[in-house]
Amino acid sequence: MQATYEQVAPRPDASFHSFQRVEPTYEFAWHYHPQCELTYIVQGAGTRFVGDHIEPYGPGDLVLLGPNLPHTWAGPQLAGRQQRAVVVQFDADFLGSRFFNTPEMRHVGHMLEESRRGLRFVPQQGESSQLIQQIKTLPTLAGDVQLVSLLGILCELSHMPSVRSLASAGYEPSLRLREQQRIDEVCGYLHEHFTETIQQSKVSRMLRMNPAAFSRFFKRATGRTMTAYVNELRLGLAARLLIETNLTVLEICYRAGFNNAANFHRQFARLKGCSPGQFRRQYTTASQH
Repeated sequence: MQATYEQVAPRPDASFHSFQRVEPTYEFAWHYHPQCELTYIVQGAGTRFVGDHIEPYGPGDLVLLGPNLPHTWAGPQLAGRQQRAVVVQFDADFLGSRFFNTPEMRHVGHMLEESRRGLRFVPQQGESSQLIQQIKTLPTLAGDVQLVSLLGILCELSHMPSVRSLASAGYEPSLRLREQQRIDEVCGYLHEHFTETIQQSKVSRMLRMNPAAFSRFFKRATGRTMTAYVNELRLGLAARLLIETNLTVLEICYRAGFNNAANFHRQFARLKGCSPGQFRRQYTTASQH
């Protein structure tokens, strides 16, 4: 089973990504990314897969994953409840290459090294309430307050005695560093230019590959064609504009990078299961209740 690459892009005004993941189900999506990831399960249950380790998860599950470690959480639909988690994604050197090697942060640096196999924390009754509250409120913060809160969380986790590794000592991610750098370069370019006309021949030349070899490489790394990947980026922008603006559907079509309205409607319906107009009305109706 080949893990697919996931591009993690923090907001322009933030150095890391923190969000609530709320979905009816957590679909099995075996993937990896260069960022560390901290996940706290607020609600829900299912099975957690990390490297070669598999075990059930439930409310209170708290896991830190290192860079490029394949993983997924797979949770079924539960009666009257959604799957709900807080997720934090950050580069190990997002504060500089030596920050976590300083004397004051050496425990955090060691924890990040150990997280390459995945770490599960089991907070004790007395130490859990404040830490968990910090994690749950992190996505609602911004700026320096959010950064200081994340550092406090990492520091507290690094001193927690009840922690165990997940993937076995012999498990190594299959992705080679050179491949990771290449797909990261391509996906970064696509995220910057997806509203423009993108030619696969030009992107393949960035990696000094012929178009056929590039096509195989991209699909093996991401699990989709480059065209499908770009369309997903465009449709994500279109959905946000439908929710947040009063632009017409046609204006949104062109702003998102589509040059054909019929193709835009077809691709939107395929991915979202409804037309752009229906999608907008669903959010308008929900906001009025």
